[in-house]
Amino acid sequence: MGIDRTGLAAIFASLPRGPPQRLHICELGNQRITKGALTVLTSHGYAPDLRDLLSILQSLSLSPSPTITSAKKVFERLGYRHTSLDINGRDGAQVVDLSRPLNVSLLSSCDVVTNFGTTEHVGEGEYINAPAGFELLDLWSSQYQAFRNIHQLLRGDGLIIHMVPAAGCWPRHGAVEYEPQFFQALAGAAGYEILNLSLHRPSYYWSPAEERFFWDLLHELLARESLTLPESIVPEMVSIMPHLEQAKQANVLAVFRRGPGSRGPSSRDWAVAEERFQRLPGLHWKATAALGPCLLSSKLQVSRACEEAMAETGSCSMR
Repeated sequence: MGIDRTGLAAIFASLPRGPPQRLHICELGNQRITKGALTVLTSHGYAPDLRDLLSILQSLSLSPSPTITSAKKVFERLGYRHTSLDINGRDGAQVVDLSRPLNVSLLSSCDVVTNFGTTEHVGEGEYINAPAGFELLDLWSSQYQAFRNIHQLLRGDGLIIHMVPAAGCWPRHGAVEYEPQFFQALAGAAGYEILNLSLHRPSYYWSPAEERFFWDLLHELLARESLTLPESIVPEMVSIMPHLEQAKQANVLAVFRRGPGSRGPSSRDWAVAEERFQRLPGLHWKATAALGPCLLSSKLQVSRACEEAMAETGSCSMR
């Protein structure tokens, strides 16, 4: 899914103040930052390099959401300690199957855990292949372990930041889908403090000023290397691929703080039993429906006020 403008801004807004070297960020999946977040990066002190900008340029006409670079590169450059966990092992990620218990060396090691479009894929292999004897319980057990792993990665009163496709949105993406009420119920069961629970449109596009900023910065970095672009590569000649479904889709953002009531007998234990997790409302087996405005989905059931807020501002609080 990647980390868009809204998601990256939510991470920076949630991070505790203080020297970044004191914070260890753990990321589920080898996440990449999408082009819409370029000015968010620069406003928080990240200086894009030429490789970052060329990564955007080469994909502007091919993808509605070109990526700039890995989140790992960004946070490490800003001074944070960063660990990404992904079964694919890309972009420096540790090879980890999130549907299985974590290695003990990772437990209680993180101050912040981020989940940007990763947990909906945990158990996906079993879901897609549907082997003989497959039951929904197998997928739910994978989901339980993934959220248990998130809890066990944290130390102290650490932060959890989820941003995942909302239920009824992004058909044929992932094995499960989440309603906002799932995260409300999860926080109640696990003893988390809810800092943010909201719906957001995906944010892929640049404003005219942001687009000018990209081209100016690209030419500046090229000039430093005594390089230029071919005459045919100018803003007027580069077509930016639109995201035709952006207005129809939505993501859930949930930010939690782990509190004393969220722990079991030891600080690493989770106070949520698997049977209770499987009864939490708002977690669904992924449907493969035709694309449509997911705010009208029976699974989301948002209020008229929320619909209007999403149409006007692209976001809506669910608290």
